[in-house]
Amino acid sequence: MAFSEVWMRRSWCASALVFSVGSLSGCSFLLDFDALQKGSGGVSATGGASASAGMTSGGASGAAGSGGLGACEASCMDTDTDPCTVARCVDQGSGPVCVQAPREGLVLDRDFDPIIAERQYQLSMVAGPSEFYLSSLSTTGGVSDATVYRLSATSTTVTPAVALGSLKFAGPPVSAPALAVDTSNGLKIHAYVGMRELTGAGARAWHVAFDSTFKVGARSAVSTSYLLASSLASQLNKPSALNIADTVWGAWINADGTIGLDSSAPSGESLQFGDSATPASSVALLATKANRPSALFTSDAHGVFLALE
Repeated sequence: MAFSEVWMRRSWCASALVFSVGSLSGCSFLLDFDALQKGSGGVSATGGASASAGMTSGGASGAAGSGGLGACEASCMDTDTDPCTVARCVDQGSGPVCVQAPREGLVLDRDFDPIIAERQYQLSMVAGPSEFYLSSLSTTGGVSDATVYRLSATSTTVTPAVALGSLKFAGPPVSAPALAVDTSNGLKIHAYVGMRELTGAGARAWHVAFDSTFKVGARSAVSTSYLLASSLASQLNKPSALNIADTVWGAWINADGTIGLDSSAPSGESLQFGDSATPASSVALLATKANRPSALFTSDAHGVFLALE
């Protein structure tokens, strides 16, 4: 039986994760979130250093020039504990000076334990105050589930936090949970996920809130329908979640192609964007300058749109 695995590598300087999803037979592909965030120019690194995507891990540039740097190089050494810098002699106009310069490349990589299932379909990730949270839509034994994992910031440990399918409040999941973290009143992790109905052929979008131990604090169906594909393999759309000014919002695509939005605020505010004439095929939440939600969405054969209130 073939299995699919998710490999995760964290780059400390870039504070990012790189995912590799593939089968144990050797076929795999790599999603480099560093490059996706900023293109080939790299990402902002801890402490303001710049990490260039695609360069050799742990590498540092050679010393600047060679004229008169010998004495400096003989005594120049690392004097801080920042893994994103390296001691380097730099001629600043009045002679060579030993400085703690940014390292180039993605340094101090380490591999997390792989997550294995028969088939992995969708991934989503968010950073908390002290750890990462990864969600995955997968199937094992022909049964789909949406699992949230905790990724330690200090080790390679990957801990399953909750499997939404096991909570039995709806049918099998049809999307990876879109995650957002709220720390305005203790730690809460919010998930927006597509779930099949317990009976019938339809599905709905659900909002589930967890505390820091992943105990369910609240859960509710936030839509009456959810856009379904013919199979999980072709289920490309998934919800989007975003913390906007300490209020978590979720967005999803309804069965008619319109976009539903839900607020985690006590008021339970909800919005609807778009229309069935330009049905959405994917959606991502954005925030306006007024800290209100907007939606960037694609519509097959129509283009890309920005929906505002």
